[in-house]
Amino acid sequence: MKAYARKHSVDLDADFDYRHSIVLNGSVRMRQGNRVPDLFFWYGELHRQANSYDLSVLMQLAEACKVVRAPQVYERSLDKFSALSRLKAAGIPCADHVLFHERCLPMVEATMRGWEGVVLKPRRRGFGKGVTLITDYAQLRDIVQYIGDRPGASSEGIYLERFYPNDIRRWASVTVIRGEVMYGYRKRKSSFSRMGVRAMKVFDESETGGNAELCKLTETQEHIALAAARSLDMSIVGFDMIHTDSGPVIIDVNTFPGFYEDLFRKVGRDPVEEFSSVIIEEIEHLYD
Repeated sequence: MKAYARKHSVDLDADFDYRHSIVLNGSVRMRQGNRVPDLFFWYGELHRQANSYDLSVLMQLAEACKVVRAPQVYERSLDKFSALSRLKAAGIPCADHVLFHERCLPMVEATMRGWEGVVLKPRRRGFGKGVTLITDYAQLRDIVQYIGDRPGASSEGIYLERFYPNDIRRWASVTVIRGEVMYGYRKRKSSFSRMGVRAMKVFDESETGGNAELCKLTETQEHIALAAARSLDMSIVGFDMIHTDSGPVIIDVNTFPGFYEDLFRKVGRDPVEEFSSVIIEEIEHLYD
């Protein structure tokens, strides 16, 4: 990246940190000074809730310069409901899902009749936290009414995905950068936790990630991942898939996909070069 910058007279500032800033009268003011770059690239975890400080700053910065990854696109993909709805509209195999309010419970009961259960998921949370298997309507009704009676109950609706019986040995995640599959990986058995009596989920109490091993992907899995990345317009993204009777199905979009240097090396790729290529491509588009 530094060699490219020298060759093309591009100024790089690795210390430009949007998290240390204020927004004054709609303009982002950085701790390092008020000079706004032509292009700002960011990558890393941030507060996931809607209207968070981090997202608000990035949104406002995007009014003044090109931000990669675009915060509007990132936020849309961070929300499980909006991400999977977009994939469904594009005809990409992903979990059937429903968003509803407590007053619409009877309609959900009718939807569930053809399903073997549903998975209750927080729309923006990760690492398997809060993901709950519900096997019948009575159980769903009681949980929804309990949630609705709690002080400060969310007004964003309740999000469910269809439960598909599956073999965790065929669970796979695909990491895509700049429209190309980097590798597929599986979580080791110790990363799975029980979800109800008859199902398993990936669960990471410490939220540290890792515990992954390289796996061979099928052509179908690669095709689905690439189509999904295009549909979401994400230059860096990952997809968790399970194998169902009808084939691979996306059950999660990873806005910060598995970044494992050892797996990059095993498939003959340099992670620094792969990430740098995203920035270089955006620089070249900016000055075309």
